[in-house]
Amino acid sequence: PKRLAPPEGELRLWAHRLVTSDLFNTVVTSVVIFNVLVMSFDYFHIERDRRVFAIYTDLMWLCTRIYYAECVLKIVGLTARGYFIDTWNQFDFSLVCVALLDEFASETVEKYLPLPPMLLRILRILRVLRAVRLLKSFPGLRNVILTLFLTFPAIMNIAALLSLLVFMYAVLGVHLFASLDLHNG
Repeated sequence: PKRLAPPEGELRLWAHRLVTSDLFNTVVTSVVIFNVLVMSFDYFHIERDRRVFAIYTDLMWLCTRIYYAECVLKIVGLTARGYFIDTWNQFDFSLVCVALLDEFASETVEKYLPLPPMLLRILRILRVLRAVRLLKSFPGLRNVILTLFLTFPAIMNIAALLSLLVFMYAVLGVHLFASLDLHNG
């Protein structure tokens, strides 16, 4: 990411040192991994088990608050201009906005406006995009994903060739074994 000069002011300077430190990035990456693990424990009708659902929602709430704090600290420490120069920060900010919208929609709007449940589910599904943040911290993983993306057309050609081969063997099998009586062995 492009670096700007450290901001003036004691609070901004402290926040700048904090958000540009390796420890901060390690903690945020750990929170993302933890959040992905928590999201993986979600299951159909989790709300029926009140204890598990309470733990799940509390952990999701905690992770979301950490993301809010990260966003605010980075805007204070890097200034708004410095924060939005980095495309990863733009992505993080959009995830924070989606989380805010999800909270607002589920807590406030749901009481006063009859929203279709599918709309709220879509906002919750967007939480999965938080896992993409791991690509920022693991360049090797980012290279693997990029390689898969670039080789996708070749992979589709191989899949088409294999499908053609399976189809040819299926036609051959039908012609070879069509005259056999299945009931008499």
